[in-house]
Amino acid sequence: MRPGRERRGSHGLVLFWVALFLVAVSAACHAGEPVAEKERLLARLRSHPTDPQVFADLATWLLRRGEVARALEAAQEAVRLAPDAPQFRRLVGILAALRGDEARAVAALERAAGADPEARVLLGDFRLAQAWFEYRKAIWAADPRRDLEDRLRALAAVREIAPEADRFIELGAELGDGQEMVGWLPPVYLGPAGDRVVVVEKSAQTLRLYRKVGDRLVLEEVFPCSTGRGVGAKKLEGDGKTPDGVYLITDFLPGNRLAEFYGDFALPLNYPNAWDRREGRTGHGIWIHGTDRLAQASWARETRGCIVLRNSDLLELAERLEPGGTPVVVAERVGFVPADRWEGRASRFLSDSARSLVAVVEFPGFTATMERTDDGTVVTYAPADGGEILREVVRAIPPLRWSALFRELRGRARAELLGARVGREDDVAFVEIETSWPVRLRGLHSGYARRAYFEIEGLPSGGSPLVLPGDGRPIEEVAILPSGRKWPRTRIVVSLGESARHRTEREGRVWRIRFEPDVAAGVAAKSGGERDG
Repeated sequence: MRPGRERRGSHGLVLFWVALFLVAVSAACHAGEPVAEKERLLARLRSHPTDPQVFADLATWLLRRGEVARALEAAQEAVRLAPDAPQFRRLVGILAALRGDEARAVAALERAAGADPEARVLLGDFRLAQAWFEYRKAIWAADPRRDLEDRLRALAAVREIAPEADRFIELGAELGDGQEMVGWLPPVYLGPAGDRVVVVEKSAQTLRLYRKVGDRLVLEEVFPCSTGRGVGAKKLEGDGKTPDGVYLITDFLPGNRLAEFYGDFALPLNYPNAWDRREGRTGHGIWIHGTDRLAQASWARETRGCIVLRNSDLLELAERLEPGGTPVVVAERVGFVPADRWEGRASRFLSDSARSLVAVVEFPGFTATMERTDDGTVVTYAPADGGEILREVVRAIPPLRWSALFRELRGRARAELLGARVGREDDVAFVEIETSWPVRLRGLHSGYARRAYFEIEGLPSGGSPLVLPGDGRPIEEVAILPSGRKWPRTRIVVSLGESARHRTEREGRVWRIRFEPDVAAGVAAKSGGERDG
């Protein structure tokens, strides 16, 4: 639309919207809410009826009060007033998702990505969030196995879309129209010495965490993951498959001692275990680990056999696990059982009063029983065909060492950004970052030739985004963005005016990222690979 036509036709619409939102604001105000905030919003509407940001702020204000429908209307008016501003379309997308209008949500985010091609990752994250929302509804209302192959997996970087997206995900546990949850559980019984179990279903590319509440299992969290490129159970070294079986975490390997593509850290599994060796399976180095690729955990089957999670998800998961004491069940398809039926099947284990019993897992071909001893965790494999029983002792990293490593991680997460600048030395542009104490800076491979991503632990002071201009040779702009909550971190996004390669160097608490222009290779995506698989 030409500017003149928009101006001529907008006056009546503005009056309509102002009248509508005067009513909306009044209706949204709760008893006891300060009148001043309401009056400020009304005053801004009266004095700036064509300012799209006013309507975007109103949308956020209404959303905080649960007025999602009116918030969506306000966001749509912001888009009408500024159709080329991707941030308002993004807000419409999130609010449309909250309303359950998936088509409108996707359309809005596609338009936002069209205005900023490098915002496409946001659309991808939203699609994953949307798929996860549907998957959660299936868990709550129906058989979670239904149509899993047709779903994308779980959520990836939802909190990086917009703050409103957190609410979108939280609603997953509130929907269901009052229907009682239909529970489906993995065939696992947790004994007195067991607290949680990890279940990786490769067909769904999800990692589920269950915890024990009384004598029952409760689904605590679901994370997107990426497993081996090959479909089916691992048999031979180098076949690119993730093994099927029942495993334990044996160690904690900090990321600063590993290649960068392992992310923050790695949790080795005891593959091959005694049952794998009996079946003639070979290979080693099967880990649960993070990644240095911006969205690898969102890409199905992209590893050589390991289980890869986003770094933030890996942190959330690992702090709830116990080395040698949390079973990890991995299968192409998990044999989920309705909760009421499984509780009947598991009742035969309830009489086992041994305080050392960690878990009993029914797996195709065998039943694995895990018991805690002074020497480690004893795993007994009882074949379903009545064959020879196998036993092995699995030794894991001591709990005190595990706790110490997490304390170290938490310490790095509390680091603050003290300063940042863009400079030039010997015709090489650089970004300089100073932190309150030495931290690890990690490059994230994104696939964009004109944008480079980096992460450090910790948040900038105040938690506010910081934008530094460059001169375009090759740095155009540097955005320093806080992300994460429980495990905070800082994302550094460098927009480039031309293809460039980078190298990093550290001196004490100062990191310097140098960019050399006019290099044909550019800043491109780099594929990582695991130690073995």
